[in-house]
Amino acid sequence: MTTLADIGYDTSFAIKVGASFVVLAEVYEVTPPEVSVDQVEVTHFKSPGRSREYIAALSDNGTASASMNYVPNSATDQLIETLLTSGDTAEMQITYPNGVTVTFDAFVASYSKAIPVADRMTADVSFKVTGDVVMAAGA
Repeated sequence: MTTLADIGYDTSFAIKVGASFVVLAEVYEVTPPEVSVDQVEVTHFKSPGRSREYIAALSDNGTASASMNYVPNSATDQLIETLLTSGDTAEMQITYPNGVTVTFDAFVASYSKAIPVADRMTADVSFKVTGDVVMAAGA
C-alpha cells in the first residue's frame, strides 16, 4: 500500500510585511484556521416529527496559531509585538511541505511566553482570522 502521508517538517508560517512575506523563526508547531458554521433554528409549528430544524448560517474561520522557541527581541518577537500593540490586521500564509499554501487575514489575539528555569524558552501566538481562507495548490 502506498500512502501520501507526510510529516510537518519544512512547514512555515509567514506574515506579510510590505510586499513580501516574513517567515516566523523557530516555529515547531502550527495550527491552521479551523472553520465552524453557526446554526440558526428555524423550527415551526409543522416541523416534521416534532423535531427542531436548523439551517447553516455564517462561517467563522476561527484562529490560527504557532508555537515557537522564544528569542527575546528577535525579528519574530518584534513583528508579533508590533502587530499585537497596533491591533492591525495582516495577511498571513502557512506553507506545507508539499507547497500547498493557506492564506488569510488575521490579527494577533494573544501572545504568551514561557521562561522555565531549566528548559528552552517558548512562545505561543494566536491569530484571529477575519474573512476568507484561501488554499492554493503547490507549484
